[in-house]
Amino acid sequence: MSENQEVHATQDPKYVIVEGQLANVQTGEYIPSNEPIFIFRAKDIHAVGILKKYEDTCLDQEHRANIMARIAEFEAFAADNNDLMGEPDTLVSDDLEANCGGGDTEGDGQPNPEADADTSGEENSGDEKPEDDNPGA
Repeated sequence: MSENQEVHATQDPKYVIVEGQLANVQTGEYIPSNEPIFIFRAKDIHAVGILKKYEDTCLDQEHRANIMARIAEFEAFAADNNDLMGEPDTLVSDDLEANCGGGDTEGDGQPNPEADADTSGEENSGDEKPEDDNPGA
């Protein structure tokens, strides 16, 4: 990440969005577009239980402490928002699908109609930001 790049905070303190791509705050490493990501939301009634099981498997004490802090945030959300709690769903609204190229976004909430089309023929290892073929667009 360089100083002149546009950076946006996320709700997860471990990551930021840099020019539309998710990056690790500590390492500056970009998550490659071909790497799957799984997101738990605090309103998911299963999230706290899964996060506790995940925390139990981690060996690094600093990482475990960070997970426990997120669990506390999830529990506080659940206590304050019982009316929002429920089973997760995987439905994509018709409006979102139409506006975001099948529901895919680059994490910036902006439509990404090219999400399913890789025309570059090159893979991004995640170590560097992909080049913008049309920087003025």
